[in-house]
Amino acid sequence: MRAFLACVAAAVLLTGCGAALAQPEAGRSGSQPRTTAVVTGSRAQAQAYVRHAMAELSLPAGTEPAHLRVLPEMMRDQAPGTTGWAGASRILIVPGQPLAVLQRISGHAPYSQPVTYSATPVQSSTLLAAPEPGLDAAVLDLAVQAYSRTTTLVGAYAFASWLPYRTAAEHLNPALFSAVTIVKDQLLHGKQSRTFISAAVISRFAAFLNGRSPAPLSAVGGMSCPPPVVTYAVRFMPRDGDGPVVTTSAGCGTIAIGVNGEPQPSLWDTDGGLDAIASAVFGPG
Repeated sequence: MRAFLACVAAAVLLTGCGAALAQPEAGRSGSQPRTTAVVTGSRAQAQAYVRHAMAELSLPAGTEPAHLRVLPEMMRDQAPGTTGWAGASRILIVPGQPLAVLQRISGHAPYSQPVTYSATPVQSSTLLAAPEPGLDAAVLDLAVQAYSRTTTLVGAYAFASWLPYRTAAEHLNPALFSAVTIVKDQLLHGKQSRTFISAAVISRFAAFLNGRSPAPLSAVGGMSCPPPVVTYAVRFMPRDGDGPVVTTSAGCGTIAIGVNGEPQPSLWDTDGGLDAIASAVFGPG
């Protein structure tokens, strides 16, 4: 996958990297968690998604497929190198100057991103977390450069992942836990922890986590973000000695989750919902 993933900061458009991490519509829970049904996608669904994305391109009259023996380097797609992804692409010769073409294509579906560039060639990428139930991530790549004095060469790519599935261990039954411990880590003031035994608090965290979609490792493995000023980790304490010990922590648009010390697939949290709930429960201090 393109190197933009190393430049991603959650929900922020990075002009220097030409990358954006977009928030999923279905994931905007904030401090009001909700439980969603577990939906497993398929290759057919992912393939249909990327084909539809390419069909949505807003193109002026006179656009033609480009039949080039050798593509410029920036036009060569770099699909995710793991299984579980479907892809589609279009290489086009489009009437018009590169910036005008970029503005038209970027401003409409499937990209729908503002243009922040003043020069070309341009290569940009957008990562969509959980774009629809059953799909865990989508990547939309766009590259433009001048082809002639009156036309622009465009490379448009879409990739969608339907893997991984969430493990059964990740789905939390609040009745199995007697308490949650929240650890607040402040960059300048160190760590504080508080334990809560309220069934309502336990259920609130469990409902939020149960409603998250899995984040493919191939989509998030290279992501990096500025260090946060405050972070929260949440530990679920089992009601009896045989129950699971579950730990979670959020960072860079995702949630790391472990069950009895075994890491599980990461979960999307592009709107910072886990930290928002933990902050509200933890209170001042």
